[in-house]
Amino acid sequence: ERLRAEYRKTAEEETERISALLPEEILSMIPDRRFIGISLLPPKAKKKLDRLAKECDCKVKDTLADYDKYYFGIEESLPPCFTNDGFALHDAAVTGYLCEDDSVTLTLDTEYSYSNISRITLSGVTEVNGDPMDAFWLYDELHTDGDNITLGVLMSRDDRVFTFECTFKKAETEVTLRKI
Repeated sequence: ERLRAEYRKTAEEETERISALLPEEILSMIPDRRFIGISLLPPKAKKKLDRLAKECDCKVKDTLADYDKYYFGIEESLPPCFTNDGFALHDAAVTGYLCEDDSVTLTLDTEYSYSNISRITLSGVTEVNGDPMDAFWLYDELHTDGDNITLGVLMSRDDRVFTFECTFKKAETEVTLRKI
């Protein structure tokens, strides 16, 4: 009985989570939303959902291609530490965050990322939004505006996704080689 109650609770939570993401047009085609939590959808709703997923995938691919084109256009104006092969910080954890005067220092645990960067120091900082402490680095983008560079990072902490942004003029990284 306890296992059945746990299963029911999990299915209800999954149903609520997925329902919150679906457009009303698709939800209106599902007679009993409990079917969502166990992946049983009426054929018409499944077809519309598959089409929506393909459209979203195309939009994501187009957006990433547009950013890649932009990035390669600004790459020469970026500090070398951002153009190295080692600046792949997905899944790095921010274990230290110091914001003082006109600098920001991020200390990173990169055990589960593809990088050996252990610290990033941004100087000439003019604006900071968000608190990256104890968050995981998901995705980053760089944008330039004259002498200023803005680092935007999509991060997650406590099952919440948010952005950290910092506008700066110079950047340095510190690398720590890992033991194999």
